[in-house]
Amino acid sequence: MSADGAKPTTRFAMPALVWGLGFVSLLTDIASDMVVPLFPAILASVGGGALALGFLEGLAEGASGIHTGSISQWIYLNSYPGRAR
Repeated sequence: MSADGAKPTTRFAMPALVWGLGFVSLLTDIASDMVVPLFPAILASVGGGALALGFLEGLAEGASGIHTGSISQWIYLNSYPGRAR
C-alpha cells in the first residue's frame, strides 16, 4: 500500500474480467483448432466424400467473405459522414 492508501499499480495490472475473457477466448480457440482437423473424418463417417467436403468448405469461405465484406463496407460508409452510398 502506498502512503495515500491506494494499491500500487503495475504495468501489467488488468481487471479480473479481462483475464477471464482472455482465458475463455484461449479455450475457445484451442477447441476450434482441435475440431477442424476432425471434420473430414466426421464427414466421411456419415457418407460424405471429397466433393461434399469441398462444397462445405467453399460455402463456409463464401459466407465468411460476404459477411466480412458487408461489415467493413458498413463501417467505412458510417465512419465518414457525407460519404456517397
